[in-house]
Amino acid sequence: MKAKTIALLMCLITCPAAACASDSPATDNPALAALFAQDQADRNQDNIDWQALSQRDAERRTQLKRMLQQGQLRTANDYRHAAFIQQHGDTPEDYRLAHALATLAMTLEDSAQNRWIVAASWDRLLMSHTEPQWYGTQMRGDADGMYLFPVNPTALDESRRKHMSGHSLAEHRQKLETMAKQIGQKLRDPAPTIEQLRARQHDESEN
Repeated sequence: MKAKTIALLMCLITCPAAACASDSPATDNPALAALFAQDQADRNQDNIDWQALSQRDAERRTQLKRMLQQGQLRTANDYRHAAFIQQHGDTPEDYRLAHALATLAMTLEDSAQNRWIVAASWDRLLMSHTEPQWYGTQMRGDADGMYLFPVNPTALDESRRKHMSGHSLAEHRQKLETMAKQIGQKLRDPAPTIEQLRARQHDESEN
């Protein structure tokens, strides 16, 4: 079912339903904008209850699914808002749909915000399969400290990385260092390799 939904979304890139149905300019979906605002507000506070947040994220994705089924996404902002909400899922299917939504947003409006969510959703999808990310948007942490999830150095050049994600790889690493200092966390040095992360995942699945 999700595969069909994603395929339909990609078909809509050339002609989103609302835009093709009327010559009048499409307007942003206010209910979806409110969901997006809640999604962001939940993450911009101290002492986050991650279990409660996960439940609220799931509820927002349920509401988003209903909007998608009813054809209520109309604008680049709608698709970007939806991509952010969907990216806060917890399965590869969630991230794949987020990337499709982000791609629609960028197709309708080639802005820095839309390019970033395309890059971030792609990185998160790769990470969910324990594959190196391309752009460097995804950070992780464990008992040994925070680290940048491994990056594929040959997937794209630095100009493309910066164009899509807003930062070079060196700048992503600096951003991680700054964030770690701000929240009082240490950096994991050296950061784990993708092979080490795969081995740990295998060991955890065996136990």
